[in-house]
Amino acid sequence: MKKEEILANCIEEIRSGKSTVEDCTKRYPHLNKELQSLLEVAVLLKPDEVTPSSQFKERAKMHLFDEIQPVDATSSRNFRPWHIMTPAKVALASVLIGVFVLVFAGGSTVYAAQSSLPGDTLYPVKQGVENFQLAITTNPTAKADLHLKFAQRRIDEVQQEVKLNRNIGPQTLDSVTKQFDNALKELSNSGNTKANDKTLSRLSVATVDQQVELQQTLAGAHPNSQPIIQQIIDETRRGNTIAQVAYANHDLLQNQLSVTDNKLDAGQFSIEGTLISIQDKTWNVGGTIIENVHLSGETPVIGSRIKLQGLVKDHKTFISKISIGDNSTEPTKVEGQFGGTNQNGTADISGLSITLNNPGNPQLNPGDQVQLQSGNDNTKLDVTGLQYDGNHTASLIGNLIAVDTGKGTITVKITGSQISVNVSKAQISSKNDSHHEYRLSDLKDSIGCDIKLDGLSKKGDLLYADTVRIEIGK
Repeated sequence: MKKEEILANCIEEIRSGKSTVEDCTKRYPHLNKELQSLLEVAVLLKPDEVTPSSQFKERAKMHLFDEIQPVDATSSRNFRPWHIMTPAKVALASVLIGVFVLVFAGGSTVYAAQSSLPGDTLYPVKQGVENFQLAITTNPTAKADLHLKFAQRRIDEVQQEVKLNRNIGPQTLDSVTKQFDNALKELSNSGNTKANDKTLSRLSVATVDQQVELQQTLAGAHPNSQPIIQQIIDETRRGNTIAQVAYANHDLLQNQLSVTDNKLDAGQFSIEGTLISIQDKTWNVGGTIIENVHLSGETPVIGSRIKLQGLVKDHKTFISKISIGDNSTEPTKVEGQFGGTNQNGTADISGLSITLNNPGNPQLNPGDQVQLQSGNDNTKLDVTGLQYDGNHTASLIGNLIAVDTGKGTITVKITGSQISVNVSKAQISSKNDSHHEYRLSDLKDSIGCDIKLDGLSKKGDLLYADTVRIEIGK
């Protein structure tokens, strides 16, 4: 029996109550994966109460065909036009066409379902089409792109539901988590580094926008929905962290990653000092020992002044950025999150073991962001800056590549992508000279430097920042 006939019989049996989707997939185990998503969509489609016009039917069909195409055809070497696809794909396509033939009156239902929201009658159809898209996509990177596309849909739905004064249910959070985590899992299975980098670049930019938009949505949400929306914001922030670190250090993708892992917030650090020694994967930077270092690129020369930025996860240190400066007698500097006191008495700063010169002064609490600096004894550091634990706000760190004083905007490069931000009303300062007041035109002298933008908001398609801080030199 042909696949089209099997599908037709199954649909008829399911709609008449003689069988279930599970019954059919068990009966034809060799077609299990192909049949399940198609049947789930097909049985949800009901003939419309009114007969749609031929023009509407054609638009509905074309819309669905557009939907089921891979997100980024260039990212998949396996993608080819339908008429020259492999025999297996042609067979699956013919099954799809069979669905259209059998339930074509429901084509307009699929089209209409794309604007549905959780709880709406047609929402399961929308999910069914998404499941079908995933079922026919085999390339890991293309599949990751689909998961990220669906994560964006869930976040868009949150904003629409808040505008309609609807409550946001925990299933929305679960769906966002699932899409992000499945995308990361697919990237870990992909051997196409170039394609992965494109996806990670898109993820890093998208998650900045998502954080800003959701934070603006949060204020108008029902109090019962706010904790869920805040958790989604937290997950987008962690997704951004993963994207930026993995873009620079592909080793991170080979670890079990989840946007629910709050240790990703605590594991980010920077350290600046003289590279004293390297033994295997253990580095001594200004007297501070960094263990199990993973670095993409060339290893710096012993004795050079370096600044490392990275992430500690599962006792592995992933370097995402390394800057090499002139030899200097400047003190060692460390920034990170205080995680508590280790058994040996050292402080846990973002997974690094740091010996404090005067432990307990000031009083540190887990979650506090600290700045440390060495004194006369390079093996011990003093707390020179402290930011108490609080709510995270959307921020952006990247390389300044352009300044437009006429429009009041700057262009920042992150993970290979460029973002334009309006800073016409922002307070501008330098990390190394916080007392000096900078004007927008002064930033032209800082092109090539890393900068940090805080207090991000969005109007239309443009981001705005409240503060700009020059982080490090060129």
